[in-house]
Amino acid sequence: MSSNIRKSARCCKGFSLVEMMIGLTITMIVVGAFINLFINQSKSYNSESLREDMYLTGRIALDEIQREAMNAGTGLPGLFASVQVRDGGATEPDTITFLYVPQTSLHLLFATSPPPNANANSMKLSADSDIDSLVEGEQLMIYDESSFNIIEITSINTSSRTIVFVPPVGVNSPSGLAKAYNPATAVITRVTIMSITVDKSDADHPTLVKFRGGTSLGEVAYDIENMQTTIIFEDSDTASAANDADGDDTNDSMDLRALEVTLTARSSRPDPRYSENADHYYRQEFTSTIAPRNVIY
Repeated sequence: MSSNIRKSARCCKGFSLVEMMIGLTITMIVVGAFINLFINQSKSYNSESLREDMYLTGRIALDEIQREAMNAGTGLPGLFASVQVRDGGATEPDTITFLYVPQTSLHLLFATSPPPNANANSMKLSADSDIDSLVEGEQLMIYDESSFNIIEITSINTSSRTIVFVPPVGVNSPSGLAKAYNPATAVITRVTIMSITVDKSDADHPTLVKFRGGTSLGEVAYDIENMQTTIIFEDSDTASAANDADGDDTNDSMDLRALEVTLTARSSRPDPRYSENADHYYRQEFTSTIAPRNVIY
């Protein structure tokens, strides 16, 4: 009887301290392995997320440039280049400007008295012109069969029907009226001047931005470091900028047939695990050759 009690007591006795320590150690090893696995997976996910966001940003930026390029030249008379490139050099971003006429029912005509004056920086419109529809800061295009102006309105006097203007930033246009236009044959209409470049004022998040004339339209895509453009001309020559001052008829702005645009996208933040770049940012280049469909040959 007493022997059975002793056996029963032995069977029901709890774990010894040694057994508990061994069990705890094994548990800690297993938990530590799971934690380490979770941390590594989390870091891997974050790295992949940075690269995916960078790729998406680059595609959005390039798509926006392609969309504006497809508008370039729409409704223009063929007297001036509908795509203009300002070369920023090898390290600084270029600026691309696209010009086109938006859909509009605006009615504008020169007044016949007084008639337009050559080189003037103001003009008077006819009594039936839609001057009330104009606003300061918007751009107009004036042209006839041989001459053109692109202007940016600085002030409007509706009572005298007079507009004062300057040439828009980034557009090759005379500073005053190119000639004493004939009011009966001159055309005046709205024009869209859309410029795209990279704003590097925030070093942590350089941004692809758009401007309509001199008015900022805000950000197109964040974390775009650079934009480099190569012009492809009619004779298949290439250059970083057109040459309108060399006296010949080749490689001028009007000879542009396509653009090769290269954007450099960067991850939104550095990844300490990535060591190929000293600053630990991921970078990827996006290149597209764009042939504006409305360029007039």
